[in-house]
Amino acid sequence: MLDCMDTDLWVLLLVGLAAGIADATTGGGGMLQIPALFALAGPGAVAPVMAVNKASAAVGNVVSYVRFARLPDVARPDRRTVAVSLVTAVPMVCLGAWLAGQMDTSQFRPYLVGALLVVLVYVVAVQPRLTPTRSRAATPLALAALTAALGFYDGFLGPATGSVLILVMQWYLGAQLRTGLASAKLVQLILNGTGALVFGLLAPPPLLPVLALAVGNAFGGWLGSGVVSRVDDRLLRLFLVVGVLGSVAWTLVR
Repeated sequence: MLDCMDTDLWVLLLVGLAAGIADATTGGGGMLQIPALFALAGPGAVAPVMAVNKASAAVGNVVSYVRFARLPDVARPDRRTVAVSLVTAVPMVCLGAWLAGQMDTSQFRPYLVGALLVVLVYVVAVQPRLTPTRSRAATPLALAALTAALGFYDGFLGPATGSVLILVMQWYLGAQLRTGLASAKLVQLILNGTGALVFGLLAPPPLLPVLALAVGNAFGGWLGSGVVSRVDDRLLRLFLVVGVLGSVAWTLVR
């Protein structure tokens, strides 16, 4: 099923580059990368495709987190918040990934397309209007419930998990914006790594596609962090809309 990916490494490199830029600017890298992978791989099992996606995304997360942590005004992740999130989210990631791994692409495609369209509306229309502050309901129990649900979604589908996770962390930590960002990046890295491990155990991914996507994600994240302050946010979101709609169409016709 994934043999065709070895002949499309340059396409995967470009997809990873676009996904890395999107993830650094709007938090929607998975919205581009996941449908592109399914379209390139063709019919077959879900597990090897998602293993490629998760493994390459985890590499991109490492690059982003290291670069982010080196900034002088960035606080370290809040240990208690990260611990609560991981205790609830990691088992749910495993459950979601295991369920997705039992499906083939024809069964999985409707879930993917539906999630992409919903997340697209969220990233473009809802997210820019949100100004999260600490809520009275922001208790450890509420955080655990939110991260458990997000963990299952990340394991089963995954697009825009990082974007939602940043908002959850900011909502829980309130004014500690930098701490919220750092905590979200660390949790996202561990969730992607966990998903990659589960999918990899179900179906080991081919190395070359993972490397091509990982290089693209790493460079795209670095490039995106440099251009985000120079390009109008509306233009970035327009590019994302066009890319996601194209990915949805590509997924449906392949």
